Amino acid sequence: MFRIGDFSRITYVPITQLRYYDEIGLFKPAHIDADSGYRYYSAEQIPRLNRILALRDLGLSLEQVARLLDDQITSEEIRGMLMLRKAQIEQSLRDEITRLNQVEVRLAQIEQEGAPYPIDVVLKSLPPQTVIARREVLKSYDPVIATMQRALRLLPDTRRFSGVPLSVMYSPEYSADSYDLLYGFVTHSGSPPPEFSQQLGMSIRELPGVEQTATAVFTASWSNVGLGYQLIASWIESHGYTLAGPVRELYLHLEADTDLPSNVTEFQFPVRQL
Repeated sequence: MFRIGDFSRITYVPITQLRYYDEIGLFKPAHIDADSGYRYYSAEQIPRLNRILALRDLGLSLEQVARLLDDQITSEEIRGMLMLRKAQIEQSLRDEITRLNQVEVRLAQIEQEGAPYPIDVVLKSLPPQTVIARREVLKSYDPVIATMQRALRLLPDTRRFSGVPLSVMYSPEYSADSYDLLYGFVTHSGSPPPEFSQQLGMSIRELPGVEQTATAVFTASWSNVGLGYQLIASWIESHGYTLAGPVRELYLHLEADTDLPSNVTEFQFPVRQL
């Protein structure tokens, strides 16, 4: 058996916490020396302590923990509860990262106010394009990037039959968790192998030509794409144009880490003269 200090080091639980659990009857020592009053614990008690700590991590009160232990909850039941809690925490972290990115974008936009355009905007027409793509409503852009990167892994010589990856935003308004997107690859020549289309859930589609677009190449992380939109919007308005269709994005250079500042995106904003 182990004295309380040794047991504390073994289990990474403070002595004060072990003493408190003893006082409330939740986790009592295996033996208390009658003369010295020293508490002694056994390694056989560690599984029960782990259950207590796991249930506490789920946000349960000590009273609730005690009731569950008295009902002899199984390891599989605890594992299921922990997996659910893990998923909730991961979603919370993703939400916080999204909010952090939004704050960074707003900071960059504010810092850019009144400064000269850091990107060159040019007007050009787009011919009709054949693409291998899919269209769906998504909660974020994450599946788009994941699919692009998966495509390049599935078929390293993708560019034999296709150009750069692209996406087209069809949503009539901004929504933080609803993006109506078409995404895939511009086809230059030839046809992709059937298994390529099947594994990615894509099909051959035709994008119509666009008479005039305000186009700019923007080098930045994906979290700063909003700044590129703002800069092009300022150019469009100041030159007497307005939007005339869904915005297209071509990913000229796509890093595995989308937050790297070396990602290169070409924005294509359909416009018409006011």
